[in-house]
Amino acid sequence: MTGIMSEALANSVLEAIFKNEALAYTNVYISLHTDDPGDNGANEVVAGGNTYGRRTSEPADWDDAASKEIESLSEFTWDDMPECIVKFVGVWTSDTVGSGTFLWGGALAENKSVPAGETFRIRIGDLKAKIDPPVT
Repeated sequence: MTGIMSEALANSVLEAIFKNEALAYTNVYISLHTDDPGDNGANEVVAGGNTYGRRTSEPADWDDAASKEIESLSEFTWDDMPECIVKFVGVWTSDTVGSGTFLWGGALAENKSVPAGETFRIRIGDLKAKIDPPVT
């Protein structure tokens, strides 16, 4: 996932740097999206008759940041998914769909079609966040 940080996160980073305000999240939560989440986390997967929910991401799930990038050290799984095509991943401050602050979003390397009831996985190392990615 090479994405962009939301306006809310960008503002928090700037205030941490220039106003010495704390920037810390105990945990963040990973979401799946059927289209571009934009700046507010739109297009999140809807559970329907299935059990979709955001996945907890703890500090130990991530490698140390280097070269403006951080990479997952854990696999994230969603069991019993609704039928959908997952195109984007998001990062939130809450595990509850419809609440929290959307922090970051980015496209998957390729869209993934998920049949109803199946498990969706993001493998170790496949989830990366970059700041200031190179322009292509």
